[in-house]
Amino acid sequence: MQAFYSSQQKHIRHLNAVTSSWRGLDTLINLNGGDALSKAVRKEYDVPELQQHPFLPLASLCLMDPGDVRYQTVLQYRQRLGNLLQAAAESLRAAQTEDHTDAVSTLINAIDTYLFHHGIKDETARRTRNAFDNGRRSWVFCRRQYDMPRSYWTKFAECDHQYRLQHLARCRPYTETDRSLVFEVLQFCRSPYVKIRRTAQNLAQSIAQVSDTHAEYVVTKMLEFLQKDSQIDKAEKSKDLSDQIKGSLHTVRLGSLPSLAVNNPILCKQFFLSLLNLEYHDKNSIQTLMSTVFDLGIHALRQEVPIILPDEELVSHAIQEMTKFFSVRDLHLEEIAQNKLSTRFTQLHDAIQSSFLEILEIAQRPTTHWRYAQMALNALTHMRNREIVPPAAYVRYLTNCTIHTHPTIRSGGRNGLDMVFYHTQIRTYCQTAQAKWTGDGHCPLHREIRPRDTEHFKAMASCDVTADNEELYFDGTHAFSFGWVMWGDVFGHLPNTGSSPFQWDKPSQPTLDEVRQVLKQDGYFTKLIGYYAEEPNSDPSSLDSRDDCVRWIHRICEFYGTEFFPAICEAIEPIWKEDDRFKQRACLEIFSGLIGGTPLVMVPSGEFFELTAVREQTLEPRGDGSALEVDHGAVAHHLSKHQTGHALLGEPSFVVLHRS
Repeated sequence: MQAFYSSQQKHIRHLNAVTSSWRGLDTLINLNGGDALSKAVRKEYDVPELQQHPFLPLASLCLMDPGDVRYQTVLQYRQRLGNLLQAAAESLRAAQTEDHTDAVSTLINAIDTYLFHHGIKDETARRTRNAFDNGRRSWVFCRRQYDMPRSYWTKFAECDHQYRLQHLARCRPYTETDRSLVFEVLQFCRSPYVKIRRTAQNLAQSIAQVSDTHAEYVVTKMLEFLQKDSQIDKAEKSKDLSDQIKGSLHTVRLGSLPSLAVNNPILCKQFFLSLLNLEYHDKNSIQTLMSTVFDLGIHALRQEVPIILPDEELVSHAIQEMTKFFSVRDLHLEEIAQNKLSTRFTQLHDAIQSSFLEILEIAQRPTTHWRYAQMALNALTHMRNREIVPPAAYVRYLTNCTIHTHPTIRSGGRNGLDMVFYHTQIRTYCQTAQAKWTGDGHCPLHREIRPRDTEHFKAMASCDVTADNEELYFDGTHAFSFGWVMWGDVFGHLPNTGSSPFQWDKPSQPTLDEVRQVLKQDGYFTKLIGYYAEEPNSDPSSLDSRDDCVRWIHRICEFYGTEFFPAICEAIEPIWKEDDRFKQRACLEIFSGLIGGTPLVMVPSGEFFELTAVREQTLEPRGDGSALEVDHGAVAHHLSKHQTGHALLGEPSFVVLHRS
């Protein structure tokens, strides 16, 4: 028995010696040759002269001359280790059995050591730094203490050396063997066994964190795997590739990979379409995971545009002053960089617009699951460019979504149309490209004032407003109790006497006509108000007014004036006298939207008063206070918004204020 334990200990010591020897090989030589993991420079929009090149510090390496025989011997040992790991990875990946999970995990850790551990593990270096930070408190006894014990400087030098080794490990060039090992790691990220997937995904995240080129390589390969797996899984029902698809999705969501993908002109379209091509999948786990990845990408999407600063004296002077701090200024290089920056913006914009139409086609498929349609709606809303008029098919689809049977699709349609109308306003108010992107344009009826005091403002607000006396009206959002000093910017509005609020942007007229055609369909407002009156699924006990519901009616009245006023009156008539509190809320949401979006001077006073004030009186407060609570929500919504383009509220609003 003693001989057995003795031989076992020798075997363990031998393994430890071999492990330490292989791990310490990289501390002997400085690796040269090879290339980056992926294509680092895109010649069409990147400037190689402006690329950041890694600084390789000296780290007490023994062999620096590649022509030295000892250098070549160590390099050959490293190459043998890489070939061994690659052969083992290919063999274990082909087996794909549960008996090999521990062996594959050990192999992935070995690849981690081969790629990143330059003589030391990251965990060891991290523990050393934490111990140094904690021990430094015991070495410092007073402020501005410069004399430290010898142990302090020893630990400091150790941490500094480990920083250098880790930096060299991340900046090393990649050979064909290294790329093959990275590819095997990404293949293991799609393993059907969770233990293997998680171990490989941790290593994949470490690879992606080295640089943007490494991250681009990782996300490109995973999107290719995802697209290939989805095609096979959809075509061959006998094969279940759900685990591989989940592994790819989990890898794509790591770190900043979604942000890098959606803002890359090459990967943007591939990212969205690879995810939405999974619309056939009905597994809840995949739908939830895909929704998370999709949201991460959508919220990281940036609408970039090259804006030229105005030629102002102060800006030009500031640029001239900054040039004094630079010894050499290459004007030719600056011109190249500016031109290629515009090229990059153009390519990213084209990729977004190209994927926009394909995403719209996926969303309109009758077989698309509602969760994927919701993701597509969210993507289409965030991908809109304020300078470009949206396609007619997109606007028609959004308007039809406002009366969809599913509440989330209806909400997505209302929010998307609100963005369409908002961009129409920007294109109408703003005359230059810079104004469109900086928001410098304003409604032509806005007038900014600065009251002298509260009494002065009250006098201005109490004046009668007519079409020709040039008096301003105010929307009631200013709190008199706080005093005029705390109001900030105060905007008054001129009344609009036209048949429609404004002459909107001419290129946007076909878009508005598409919305008009859907609104004119028989029964549209009946369906819309019927959905408004439904009991909500999220919080059935809440009677708060829903902002998107009010805003949709507001937008209809704001852009089309009184054109659909009779249809709204006809649709709302059957539910005015209902006792159901949700129908009461629906009526008052529409009432609030009409007040906010319809100018009183554009509506016959008798018709408007009949809809709002007379019908409002039929909603007497019940014993449970439900109608009163709904009134509070509707009035609070109206008074909390800076409405524009409509006349001062008259008798109907005072009826609600009196009851509330």
